[in-house]
Amino acid sequence: MSLFSREDVSVIVCEVFSLASEKVRDECREQLEAACPYPITRHVQDESYPLSLLTYYDNLFELINLSARPFVFICEHDCLYDRSYFDVDWPASPITYPSRAVSLSANGFFVRRPFVTSGLFGSAPFLCHAIDGKLREHENTGRCIWSEPCSDHTGNMNDLVSQRPTNVPHIDIRHGKNFTGNRTGKSYFQTLNGWDWSASQMWGLIRD
Repeated sequence: MSLFSREDVSVIVCEVFSLASEKVRDECREQLEAACPYPITRHVQDESYPLSLLTYYDNLFELINLSARPFVFICEHDCLYDRSYFDVDWPASPITYPSRAVSLSANGFFVRRPFVTSGLFGSAPFLCHAIDGKLREHENTGRCIWSEPCSDHTGNMNDLVSQRPTNVPHIDIRHGKNFTGNRTGKSYFQTLNGWDWSASQMWGLIRD
């Protein structure tokens, strides 16, 4: 059980309609609403503006500032989250990433590096500071390299970050329209502890 109350935590979801099918968005939305014990704030990307990493981080920065709660989960519109995912203890550092992260493709589940934006949880002011760092990177260099907040382009994390125990990992669906492009695994598996559905069953639900 989480140590936090509904007044402590906000859950932020950025949605981009062109980057996931309606089936993917609907399944992920229903699962999140059933699993999440905290207020959810959704932001739909205005696609009249060019979509970029910069606009994504800019939206996150604004939403975290508006949340008015001391702690924030960042979730994504094409990920599945189990209820236990939100049962967190007091974080060991201001910003945390999950200890496990799993993706789903047509071939099955596969393990990916756990430092993913879709798994961020932490102090709202520190998350704002970390995301502001990505925005300043763009301002200073004219480019914004795809790397998660608090990491450099090699994937190294700074001392604001720790990993939190994750018994049931969230599932990042690789559906072909992901902003970060296609990701594949070196090995695949069909069952995942904590989830009742197999990989093939999940893929059947979201496949066009």
